[in-house]
Amino acid sequence: MQNTTMSTLRPRAKVGLEEDAIVSAVLGIAKLLSAEFRQIASDIDLSDCLAGTLWYVHRFGPTKASELARTMSCDMGNLSGSLDRLESAGLVERVKSGADRRVRLLQLTAKGRKVAEHMEARFKKTAIHEELSRMSARDRYTLSDILNKVYAGLSSSSGRRAAAPTSQIRRLPA
Repeated sequence: MQNTTMSTLRPRAKVGLEEDAIVSAVLGIAKLLSAEFRQIASDIDLSDCLAGTLWYVHRFGPTKASELARTMSCDMGNLSGSLDRLESAGLVERVKSGADRRVRLLQLTAKGRKVAEHMEARFKKTAIHEELSRMSARDRYTLSDILNKVYAGLSSSSGRRAAAPTSQIRRLPA
């Protein structure tokens, strides 16, 4: 049996407080980003769900509806109606996969690309981008590296795949 003293318990308690502070900061940032995304979606007359679907296809390219449903944590029944609305609006189309003609992929139309590029341009003007631009390149690299490690650990331990980070800073700029 290991002898524990107050000095060996203190670092653990401190780590716990640090973890709470990190989780609180991540949740706060997520809440702010979500609010900004909802505002962008509202400004272009799309629901959060429709804008999120459009955004995903824009960021990751042609994708199967089943993969999209899994990533967005919704069932095909819910997603199907959203896809129908996006298709009716001329923002996405369902095309046959070149690799397997039985598979249908979702891809953006020219109109959908224009809307998604507008969303992306607006998103790049949000507070998070302003804050990140104030950071040094080294700090942005460190933050990216740490967040991607946390994401990878959470993804592998939970067995679920959330929307993967799309841009990793792979090397520190000179």
